[in-house]
Amino acid sequence: MVAAAPIPVAGWGDRDDPWECLGERSSGATVYRVGEKASFYVKTTLPRHPDDPRFNPVKEAERLRWLADRGLPVPEVVALGANDDLQWVVTRTLPGRPAARHWRPEERWRVIEVVADAARRLHDLPVAECPFERRLPDLIHEAKSSIELGAIDLADVDTAHEGWTAQQLWDKLSRKVPPPEDDLVVCHGDLCLDNVLIDPDTLELAGIIDVDRLGVSDRWFDLALALYNIGEDDVWGYGPAHSEHFLRRYGCPTVDEYKLAYFQLLDEFL
Repeated sequence: MVAAAPIPVAGWGDRDDPWECLGERSSGATVYRVGEKASFYVKTTLPRHPDDPRFNPVKEAERLRWLADRGLPVPEVVALGANDDLQWVVTRTLPGRPAARHWRPEERWRVIEVVADAARRLHDLPVAECPFERRLPDLIHEAKSSIELGAIDLADVDTAHEGWTAQQLWDKLSRKVPPPEDDLVVCHGDLCLDNVLIDPDTLELAGIIDVDRLGVSDRWFDLALALYNIGEDDVWGYGPAHSEHFLRRYGCPTVDEYKLAYFQLLDEFL
């Protein structure tokens, strides 16, 4: 438990509520669970350079509210603030548990279907109505900024890149021709199993979380990360067969191998 709340508690919760620190994420956010019944989640981060692609509470809040207005099951934003030391966003807790948990073998297939349906639901949102842009030039700019600001988590890269420097990763990306952006959708931006919540009783979608990277991008930016996260899983019991099931459920009969490889490499910087 945390001895004292790291941010002001005003207009939400109770000053005497217990705080539990869940740790620091690779995105740069420190996450807390607040309340006897875990009523709220708080995500804090240090003040960041405007070009820093790591977690940004303002971006998270803007996107959560935009998605909520369109009927998607996302956490309600109850507070957003900053001081000289921290920035933060506070949300109400959603029910459910992440797809990245231990499910019974027979449940995993249904869980993957829910993840695929959540992706399709996001991707079916009207692109013209989305005010958030994450086109390829934006993503490449973020990648460059990650190098300049020392923001790349080199301890959280693909096994093929273990021991690489940020410059080696950049050199590899620079040798690749960027793919055409010919399939734009509203992408989650971090479509992994941790960010889709499932109702354990009904095995239906309970929520979509961690959306600060949401924006208009190529469909394969989301699909590449999801397929890697599912197919390369060595913790929760998923594997290549579940990746194939995801694609079938999503409705994508063929894999764009070039985009798949390009966006998986680009994600190392983001």
